[in-house]
Amino acid sequence: MKVNILFVDDEPEILSSLNRVFRSEKFKVFNAQSGEDGLKIVQQETIQLVISDMRMPGMNGAEFLGKVADQWPETIRMILTGYADIGTTIQAINEGQIDAYISKPWKKDDLLQTVNLALYGQKLELENKKLQLITKQQNENLQQMNAELELKVSQRTEKLKRSNHHLDLAVKGLRANYDTAIEVFSRMIALRDPDQAGHCKRVAQLAKNIARQMSLETSAVANIYYAGLLHDIGKMNFSASMMKTPVCDLLAEEKKIYSQHSTFGEMLLVPLDQYHAISHYIRHHHERYNGTGFPDSLKAEGIPLGAAIIAVAEDFDEACSGFLFKELLSQNEAKQMIFDGRGKKYQPDVVDAFMLALEKQTEEEQQHGKNKVTTDHLLPNMVLEKDLISAEGILLLTAETTLTATHIKKIQKIEQEHQSRFVLWIDEGSIFSK
Repeated sequence: MKVNILFVDDEPEILSSLNRVFRSEKFKVFNAQSGEDGLKIVQQETIQLVISDMRMPGMNGAEFLGKVADQWPETIRMILTGYADIGTTIQAINEGQIDAYISKPWKKDDLLQTVNLALYGQKLELENKKLQLITKQQNENLQQMNAELELKVSQRTEKLKRSNHHLDLAVKGLRANYDTAIEVFSRMIALRDPDQAGHCKRVAQLAKNIARQMSLETSAVANIYYAGLLHDIGKMNFSASMMKTPVCDLLAEEKKIYSQHSTFGEMLLVPLDQYHAISHYIRHHHERYNGTGFPDSLKAEGIPLGAAIIAVAEDFDEACSGFLFKELLSQNEAKQMIFDGRGKKYQPDVVDAFMLALEKQTEEEQQHGKNKVTTDHLLPNMVLEKDLISAEGILLLTAETTLTATHIKKIQKIEQEHQSRFVLWIDEGSIFSK
């Protein structure tokens, strides 16, 4: 479906220039040479995004966009402005009427990126509103159900207990499904590049182990784990070549885009109030202990602890995976790299916890190595100990899934179609119970 975009400017040559930039099958362009004409078009068409010049005869750009905001608040509003208008533009933005401003003269790529990011954010916001409506309806239904049960508690005590038991199971099931949905969402970035499959999951798991080693509260550990899963979501707008290029090899313009991905990731989670801590960690996971990081050059204890933990976990995994340097580092080399950065790039307490957590993690993997099973040895009722992830980073089955004959056939079929082999981690008890 095409995106309807409206340009409002009293200068025909400016409109022509904007039309050339957005000459694509993705966009359907409407033009107006005054605020009054622009309002007529917005009344007649469903417009997703408006870009208006600031200075126009009669109704100026800020006034026009203010009217759009009042009547069509979901429409994205951007203003085109020269340096002389910057004070008025900032005032309009602060008053909440304008979503972004574009400076004259603009660069085509910057303009397209600004519009695409805004449209993507709008899409996420609309989807979030739908989810909120569904959740609200579900909460209202549950509240109504509880009210009815309370009225009958004296007469049907035993039945109420059974109902509560089933509700508890349902809530646990919904929670498990929600957790799985977050993990699936975190792998969207990996789908752009199979080489990154599992990166976010590994970072999240290591970050969780570090947090536990530091004896953080359960809620803090959970937030750090989720932030680890979603820490690279801001890379959704990276080009295919950027996805495959180690950080040290990025071009100057690419490094500029790279330096913005943590703030973009935070922006994507802004509509989710309950995940404020997670978005905060995502914003700051590239800060450095000595203040040389981005985006805010925080230093030492000024860096949120969750972000400092993710920074160590991510750099370690990227070094081992070839996304940090031109050459892959061995686990020992990557471990030494983290240690050398203690008190410089990384918070000392986090590095100390990382060393212990990594040692324990390695011991556990060696201890449970005997629990690895190929598909020709799978049997119904075996229980997965770890998630089963394809080479492309797609979550096939979650940990704690009890395998059925159907599961086994589907896994073996995927192996045949992709000419690959899976090695599954199986719970020890379910192996020896066969």
